[in-house]
Amino acid sequence: MRYYAFKDELNLYANLQKFKLGNGMKFLYIIPMPKSWSKGKKIIMDGKPHMQKPDIDNLEKAVFDSLLKDDSVIWWTETRKKVWGYSGKIIIEGAQNVN
Repeated sequence: MRYYAFKDELNLYANLQKFKLGNGMKFLYIIPMPKSWSKGKKIIMDGKPHMQKPDIDNLEKAVFDSLLKDDSVIWWTETRKKVWGYSGKIIIEGAQNVN
């Protein structure tokens, strides 16, 4: 259920922004830190590597499944990183704005 909710939300946001993926990109996945973490731990972990599930390949596949009918048109991803952050985000370089 969470996977489909993620896909729906990402697709809605992309449509509102008139956004589409290019043929090659760089991805930065910012995973929100748990609310239960102390302020001090959050300061230390902000921007540090996220080395837990979800796996980076699953994140990338979810983005492709959400925004592409056929992901075979993607011929390169230069970098893929996932880090901790205060709020969840996906930053994609190499994407296109459709006007």
